Amino acid sequence: MYAIELNAIINNNHEIYLKLPDTIHAKTAKVIVMYEENPQPIAQKRRFGQFRDNIKIAKDFDDELPLEFWLGHQS
Repeated sequence: MYAIELNAIINNNHEIYLKLPDTIHAKTAKVIVMYEENPQPIAQKRRFGQFRDNIKIAKDFDDELPLEFWLGHQS
């Protein structure tokens, strides 16, 4: 038994139409429908520079980490 995942849209008549890939030669199939009652809104597309001046990087960002970071605190 094999499985594939296909996206489908449920129309106003509560019907789903699926077009299977040509590589599938089976005569029967089991269909499981998974859906969300309240789908999340589609995220807004990002645009270049939208967070400019909102993110600050410390001046020592590229500096080596101290030995205490790697070895832990010595007692």
